[in-house]
Amino acid sequence: MSSNIYTSIRSRMLTIIKAVSSEDRRFKSMEEFTRISGATWRTFWNRNSAPSGEMIESVSERWPQYAFWLATGGTDPLSGHVAPPGAECILEKINEEMPESTEYFMYQMKLLQPLRERTQAGLAKIGVTPDFEKSLRSLMDAKMNDEILKRMPLGAKFFETDSLDSPHSKEYEEVREQVMQDMRDHDLQELEEYRKRKLEAVSR
Repeated sequence: MSSNIYTSIRSRMLTIIKAVSSEDRRFKSMEEFTRISGATWRTFWNRNSAPSGEMIESVSERWPQYAFWLATGGTDPLSGHVAPPGAECILEKINEEMPESTEYFMYQMKLLQPLRERTQAGLAKIGVTPDFEKSLRSLMDAKMNDEILKRMPLGAKFFETDSLDSPHSKEYEEVREQVMQDMRDHDLQELEEYRKRKLEAVSR
């Protein structure tokens, strides 16, 4: 690895690719790990070019523990920001991955996933419009409606026949509000659990 690892994001990206994929399936693996084709990864590998924004975003989402190092060349192991195996020129004496921090990062990525459904392929798969805001609402509404149908006996009938001024609309809004609150509480509780495990690991 060349000594320009601090300034070359290309060098750091190549290091991550080597660490997370085998030589015989390198580009196929990267295609499976990310939403970017193997041919695109092969082109990047063989040409002296910087990684695209999409590459940086995809790798950072898939391996958030390496995201800080990828972007800056620095590490902060006590906060879970480490370099991949095989990286050189690490200033910190310790470069050991903290599983609790990685879990915490990965759960955040899971919560943010609906916001990343921006590509035409992703939108087509879930059957919503290309408009981002409408797409996000469609994703969240679909999840909420599934839960509402479980809690509201007349839910299915409401969606099929009732209008917003029907007697059921108030009941629907109350159930919907509770479902939204429960979803938020669940996500925040899960995030807090990951954060606690991360802090406990740091204090050991």
